[in-house]
Amino acid sequence: MLISWGATAAWSSPLSSRSDLPLAQPRPAIAESAYTLGAGDVVRVDMFRVPQYSGEYEIQVDGSLYLPLVGAVAVEGLPLPAASERISTAYADILRRPIVSLSILRRRPLELGIAGEVLRPGSYTLTGTDASFPSLTRLLEIAGGVTQSADLRQVEIRRQNNGTTQVLAVDLWQLLQTGDQGQNVALRDGDSVFIPPTVVPLEEGALLANASFYASAAQPIDIAVVGE
Repeated sequence: MLISWGATAAWSSPLSSRSDLPLAQPRPAIAESAYTLGAGDVVRVDMFRVPQYSGEYEIQVDGSLYLPLVGAVAVEGLPLPAASERISTAYADILRRPIVSLSILRRRPLELGIAGEVLRPGSYTLTGTDASFPSLTRLLEIAGGVTQSADLRQVEIRRQNNGTTQVLAVDLWQLLQTGDQGQNVALRDGDSVFIPPTVVPLEEGALLANASFYASAAQPIDIAVVGE
């Protein structure tokens, strides 16, 4: 099953045998970024020794918190420490050495996309527990699991970062073989995942079929027999 998915059509590649390809080498763990704030997040702002300015606020669609006296403070795309510092700066003209503590009370729903060799490709909105740093394998499970033609060595995650597109290459085969959790990337709002196709060698099929993010065991498996 090869899915052409909007602007990601360039990811598509024909099926090819791995017999003429070098064995994949272990990749280093992928560095993760801290959770960044966005519209819909509900946060608690605590001003040290100034409780009248403390309270619970929701980040609005323009990415700002609207706070007493200082008004709009843009925090979209910032991790909690940087957002706390920005709020402190906003109050610096009003308070002497303002100390701000910021915490998340409720995370916004996450919009994630997935295409390629999964049972149910498409767009998913994750809420509640699933919206708290969902892992790549969790999204695969939600999408019905990978198919028997999934190339787990060449998984791509496309992420918007300060107006540019960052591509993370993930080798989930290392997770299956060695338990390397560094490959089980924590997803962020707006991430797009692509699982390319390949011809999975028969000796690898059993391990793939036992993966927690493999499609239902009820799905038929294609096996070719050659020779006499």
